[in-house]
Amino acid sequence: MFKINQEDIAIHKDLYDVLLDRLSDRIKFSKYQTNNYIALRNKYDRNICEIHFYKKKITIHTLTPKRKFDIGEQVPDSFGWTLNYRTNLTSIEELDDAIDIIIDSYNQM
Repeated sequence: MFKINQEDIAIHKDLYDVLLDRLSDRIKFSKYQTNNYIALRNKYDRNICEIHFYKKKITIHTLTPKRKFDIGEQVPDSFGWTLNYRTNLTSIEELDDAIDIIIDSYNQM
C-alpha cells in the first residue's frame, strides 16, 4: 500500500484549478471524468486534451501544437494516439505554455 501525500494533492489541485480558470476565460469546453483522466471537450464532444494526475506531475495530452514549445514532447506514432503530444506540468512556471498548447489543440479541431 502506498501513502498519499496531501501536500502533493493540494499542489495538483491548485495547478488544475488555475489551469481551468485561465482556460475558461479563453475557450468553451466541458469536462468529462473517467477513472484514469479528466478530458476537456469541445462543443462537438471531441477531446481537446486529457489531464492525468501523477504523484509528482500533471500530464496533459493534446494534439501536436503548430509551434514549438519548451515543454512537451511528441508521442511516438507507434502509440496510435490521436492526442499525440505529451506535456508534463510540474510547476506554476510552466502553466502559461501548457495553456497555450491546449488552446492550440482547441483551435485545430
